[in-house]
Parts: sequence; structure tokens; C-alpha cells
Amino acid sequence: MAKWINKNCENWTENEIEAKALKKFGIKSKICPSFMGNKNKYPISYQWNKKPKVYASVSGNDFLLYRWPEIEILGKKYSDIEFYLYGNTAPWRTKNKNVIIRGRVSQDVMNDEIQDMQGGLRLLPFEGFSEIVAKGILWGQYPISAIKYPHTLSISEIGKLKNKKEPNFAGRKYYFNMLNKYPWSQK
Repeated sequence: MAKWINKNCENWTENEIEAKALKKFGIKSKICPSFMGNKNKYPISYQWNKKPKVYASVSGNDFLLYRWPEIEILGKKYSDIEFYLYGNTAPWRTKNKNVIIRGRVSQDVMNDEIQDMQGGLRLLPFEGFSEIVAKGILWGQYPISAIKYPHTLSISEIGKLKNKKEPNFAGRKYYFNMLNKYPWSQK
């Protein structure tokens, strides 16, 4: 299949992991995260909380893919952080009082609930620029991601949320000026 790939095209990816995967086929790519929403509709809303709140979601009910068992482990390890889980329609049981199952709610309800939290949690190690990371960073949060992006925290840094008393101004500015900056969309 790789013999049919035109290596002379301009190629774009959303993160370094995707760029490295293409490089294995001899394809050079440029990195540009994208966001399908309107950046201007996500003003800074971050509010510090002595008991940080983070959120994650699942598409469908593929709990293993979205690493919900790992969130349970994080919930047990970090009892001083609340974990809000969205999107599921099948029951998910938790033994942790700090893991709150919200289930499937409308996008408006979810956005209203999560905008003042301290960070989104995205544990998938192989996807593009997640909407959870994008929204969180635009709101001034400190997203926690398995994929290392500038101005995000790694999973091992989740405990640092307690010390993040100010919004993530640097992250918001960086991504506000970087998202969707493709040459064909520039005026």
C-alpha cells in the first residue's frame, strides 16, 4: 500500500505521534492541531478549586478504549481530585466516591458543567488533537493528556492541578493562535 502514497504532497497531522508514524513511510508532515468549534465561543472560565475537578468522556460504551479502568485507578490514588465521566449509556460501576458518573448528557449541559473545572482528561495515546484538550485549553484549563502537547500535563502530573491557581493563559494564547492555521485557510 505504501507504494501508492504520493510522498511529494504536502501532508498535515495534528500531533507528533501521527507525524512520526508517517515518517516511517518516508512521508514528511507538518503539525497543526485543529478544532471544529468556534474558538471565540470558549472564553477563559477556569476557576481554581482546592479539590480539583477533571472530566473525561467516552464515545459509545468502549470503556477499555477510553481507559476508564485507568481512571478508576487514578481516582483511588488521587482521592483529593474529583473525576467526572461523561458519554456512557451502559452502566459503569465505581467504588470511588470521587468518580462521578454523569452518563450521556447534551453537549450544552456538558459544556456548562465542565467549563469551570480544572482540566480535561484524555488517556488515548493515538488520536488527533482531542476536543477535550482543545476546549480545556481554550477555557484556560490544564488538560491531562497521554499525548504530550505544549501547555498540557502528563498523567503523572495530575497532582499538580492543586497548585494551578491561575488560568492557563500561556496555553490558551498558544493554541488560540495555532489552531486551524493551515495555509489554505489564511486570508
